Amino acid sequence: ISSSSHVTINGCEIYDVGEDHITLRTEFDDCYQIHITNNIIRNTQRWNPKAHCDAIQFYADKGHRFYSCRVTGNIIRDMAVQGLFIHAGSGRFIDGLVENNLIYNCGSRSLILSKTTDTICRNNTVVGTSSFSEKNSRLAVYNNLFTGPYVTKDPASLG
Repeated sequence: ISSSSHVTINGCEIYDVGEDHITLRTEFDDCYQIHITNNIIRNTQRWNPKAHCDAIQFYADKGHRFYSCRVTGNIIRDMAVQGLFIHAGSGRFIDGLVENNLIYNCGSRSLILSKTTDTICRNNTVVGTSSFSEKNSRLAVYNNLFTGPYVTKDPASLG
């Protein structure tokens, strides 16, 4: 999904995909109100061993931004690389909400939040590595259950 607004992905089961399961990009414009809710996202099939498979990826490109996006009530599991990846690249992820998600059994990192502003991360259960970049601004992280390493560095520096 590229440079789109007012998009809802709700109540789906997405599985056995060989690349990213849901990718959202701001290639040409800002994006507003993208809601990914109540989905089951699971099982990467790595047909291409070099594929970088994330369950949900938000990537702000060319200085554009995501505004008022929500990732709530999802079950993300059994991913080859990453569960939920919010990295604003050269842009920003603003006024977001990550809430009530269950994320586990993800290859390198279960949850990554980087370059967010005024975003809330609450009431999630995350098993595996969680990464919160120092490039976040006014990120509120509370009432979560994290089991596994907790990293506060820029995801790009983690290798």
